[in-house]
Amino acid sequence: MPLPKNIEELPELPTKPQRTGTNVSTMSGMSPSHTQRVLVAVRVRPPTVARTTSPKTMKPLPYEPATTCLTFDTSTVKIAWPTNTPVTQRISTPTSARTTPKEFKYDSVLAWEEPQSAVHDKIVEPLIKKCLEGYNGCIFCYGQTASGKTYTMEGPRLGPDGEPPFDPANKDTGIILRVANQIMQHIGIMGKEKPELEYFVRVSYLEIYNEGLRDLLVAENEQGDLRIRQDPESANGQDLVVSGITERSIETIHDYIKILQTGSRNRKVGETNMNEKSSRSHAVMTIILEERVKPSGDMSPEEADMLAKHGRKRSKIHLIDLAGSERANATGATGDRLREGAQINLSLSSLGNVINALTTGAKHVPYRDSKLTYLLSDSLGGNSLTLMITCVTPTLSNYDETLSTLRFAERVKKVRNVAKVNVDPTMMRILALEAEVRELKELLAKCTCGAVQQARAKMVSVGAGSGDWNAGADAWTMSDSAALTDKATNTSKKLPWWKRMFACCSGKSEPRGDRKTQLMRKIFPAEKIRSAPMTDDDERGEGLMKSMMGKLTFS
Repeated sequence: MPLPKNIEELPELPTKPQRTGTNVSTMSGMSPSHTQRVLVAVRVRPPTVARTTSPKTMKPLPYEPATTCLTFDTSTVKIAWPTNTPVTQRISTPTSARTTPKEFKYDSVLAWEEPQSAVHDKIVEPLIKKCLEGYNGCIFCYGQTASGKTYTMEGPRLGPDGEPPFDPANKDTGIILRVANQIMQHIGIMGKEKPELEYFVRVSYLEIYNEGLRDLLVAENEQGDLRIRQDPESANGQDLVVSGITERSIETIHDYIKILQTGSRNRKVGETNMNEKSSRSHAVMTIILEERVKPSGDMSPEEADMLAKHGRKRSKIHLIDLAGSERANATGATGDRLREGAQINLSLSSLGNVINALTTGAKHVPYRDSKLTYLLSDSLGGNSLTLMITCVTPTLSNYDETLSTLRFAERVKKVRNVAKVNVDPTMMRILALEAEVRELKELLAKCTCGAVQQARAKMVSVGAGSGDWNAGADAWTMSDSAALTDKATNTSKKLPWWKRMFACCSGKSEPRGDRKTQLMRKIFPAEKIRSAPMTDDDERGEGLMKSMMGKLTFS
C-alpha cells in the first residue's frame, strides 16, 4: 500500500478525505474554540502474525493468517473479510456480515510504512503546541495486545536490557521522548525571544498494575501510598494529582532519558503467545510545565511571592501507554499472566463504560470504577485537549479484535472536552494593574510644569491639612463643580483628576529621546484629554488611582 500524502486540515467531522493541492492535513479537529472533541488517529501495524493455529482446536487455520482485512486512506478505514477466503468459525457470524465492508472515519490514518517521526509531526506536534500555550493535554494509545502501542509511545525494546531507544535522533524513538524534545526546544527558543519568561518542568511516571498505583521512579521496596486527589494548585482547584508520587525537575533532554530508562526497567512486562514482551500495566507519564514572568527589580517581596504563586501558566500533559485487551485463549495466559489479563480487561471495560456514558448523555459518568478512568477524568469530558492513537492489526487472524477496536475509536471521537488556558485571570489582572501603577509613578516623576506640586498642595489644603490623600483627591475632583475648567491644568472638570494632572505635560515640548514622555503623549494626547468625556472605564480607573494615592510619592 502506498504511503499516504502529507496531511492538511480536515473539517472537524469529516465525511470524506479532502485534498488541497498536494497537501492534506492531519489533525483537523484542532480548533481555537474552548469546546473541543477528542481527536482520534489510527495507526496500522505491519501484517505479521505469530498465531497460525486455531486457539480452540490448535489446528492450522483454514486461511492465510497474514492476509489483510483492512483497506484505508488518510482518514478512512474499511474492514471486510475477503470474499475468496473461508470465514473463521471462532464466532458464529453469517458470512454476509463479515464480507460486507464496514467503513470508519477518523482524523488521521497512518500506514505501517510511516516512521515514528511522521506520527509525531502529523498528529502529536500540533496538540503539544497548544499545550505549550497553557492548555492541558493527553495522548494515549489504545488497542489489542501486540498491536504496537508501546512501540508507538516508547519505541522498540531492542536494547541489551530490553530497553527502548533513548536517542531523540533515532528513527525508532517513541512519542514520549519526541514530545520531551519538543518541549525543551520550545523553552530554548522562548528563552531567546522572551527573556522575561522562565520555565519550570516536573515529571512523574507511574503504572497501574492490577488496579494498584506503582511509582516507576523508585524501587519496589521504596513504594509509597499513592492516592489520586484533587489538586489545590490547579486553576480551578479540581484537577487531579497523585499524592505521594515522585516528581523530578527537568532541565535538559538527558533528564528525560534518565526517567525513561528508570521507568522502563521498573515496568511490569511478561511473555504471552502473542507478544514476547507484553506490557502488563498501564503506564502514565505526567509532565507539568509552568511558564512564569521573572520578578522585576522594583517589585516588593510580597509582589514577587504573589507572582511566583499565581502569575503563571500551567500545563499538564499525560502520555499514556495502555495495556492491550486480550483473549486468554489467544495469549495462552495462565496463573499470574491470566490474572493480569483479567485486571487489564476490567479496567478497559470501565473505560468503555465511561465513553458510553459521555456519548449518550448519561447523568452519571462512572469515572471512579477504576484507577485508570479516575485518572483520565480530566482528559475525557474535562479540561484537556485529548488525542487517542488507536493501534490496530490488519491481519485476518485478528479480525474480531480489530473490528471491536475500530468501533470503540468511533465512539471516542464523539466525546467533547472543554479546554481552557490554565491561568488565574483575576491574579493576572491584579499584576497588570500593579505594573500600570508603577508605570504611572514613573510618568508622574516626569512632570516638569509644577502641576503635580499644585495638585498636592490643593489636596492637602482641602483635606484640612491632614494629609488625607484620598479625601483631598475627592475634594479636588468635585470642588467648584459649576466651573467648566480646572485652573491648575486648564482642563475640563468632567475629566478624572489623574487625566487632568497628566494633561499639563502632554502638550509641552520635551526632548525626542525621552521615552517616558513619548509614552505619556501616546497614552494621554492633549487634544483627546481636553475634549473626551469621562467613561465608565475612567470612573473605574479614577477609583483605582484614588485608592493608590497613598502609595504614590511625588517629588
